Amino acid sequence: MKPPVGDWAEQRACKGRDPEEFFPGRGDLWPIYSAKVICAECPVRMECATYALTSPKERDGIWGGFTGMELRKLDLATIAKGLPPVKLPNIGGRPSKTPKPVVHGTTAGYAYHWRNGEAVCDECAEAKRAYDRTRVRGTTGRRLTPINHGTYSGYLKHRRRGEDACLDCKAAAAKEQRERVSSRILEVVR
Repeated sequence: MKPPVGDWAEQRACKGRDPEEFFPGRGDLWPIYSAKVICAECPVRMECATYALTSPKERDGIWGGFTGMELRKLDLATIAKGLPPVKLPNIGGRPSKTPKPVVHGTTAGYAYHWRNGEAVCDECAEAKRAYDRTRVRGTTGRRLTPINHGTYSGYLKHRRRGEDACLDCKAAAAKEQRERVSSRILEVVR
């Protein structure tokens, strides 16, 4: 890759970085994500995208926060009207538009650290311990098992815990009761 030239090239956020970071392999979502995060903060995104569109050799890689496929959908007139925001790839099965900061001291922060393979900070670890303590039942120390909502067994678990059953579990219990009554009637008829 030949480095871009022009006044704008000195102001780019990727200056001094390894160019290979901006030419990830096909389908490598994490490298695309990290390159686009850098581009999202770049002050010369428009110039970079324009350079990629006007240079026939620069249609691969990440330019101005766009992949080669996204660049092929753009034209200079669209960029002149205003640059669309950087669209980050969907990682982890959830739509992702902008990177969300970690909210430390919460179970969500704990889950963020855990999912990303990071060391869990003290605040998040304490929040997880506090949450786990609330999941302990009574003085026996038995943990509550999750409820399979929408099932008769889920209805029974609600009842054992002294909770009002959710609508799905109530419906499952009513269905179970109807089936038991109809099977008793069939036994009597036979």
